[in-house]
Amino acid sequence: MSHKTNNKLEIPKREREGKTISAAFPYQKHRRRVLSSEMAYVEVGQGDPIVLLDGNPTSSYLWRNVLPHLKPLGRCIVPDLIGMGDSKRRCPE
Repeated sequence: MSHKTNNKLEIPKREREGKTISAAFPYQKHRRRVLSSEMAYVEVGQGDPIVLLDGNPTSSYLWRNVLPHLKPLGRCIVPDLIGMGDSKRRCPE
């Protein structure tokens, strides 16, 4: 459970303890058709949307250690941008 202080959401210390940095990616990727390509994305949590975008040339893997901290605060949506990660490249039209 999170607490709101000074208009900021804070995760109580007891919920942060035990969380470590890991190379593992324990999230299932979903796929959605976007224009003429297929976009892969991770979606975890419930509530208001929190969208995490990666830079070029990275993927949703970049956010693997941040998601456990944000998941209690809302619905995290983390796409692999077209041509990155597990998303397909855009087909020339």
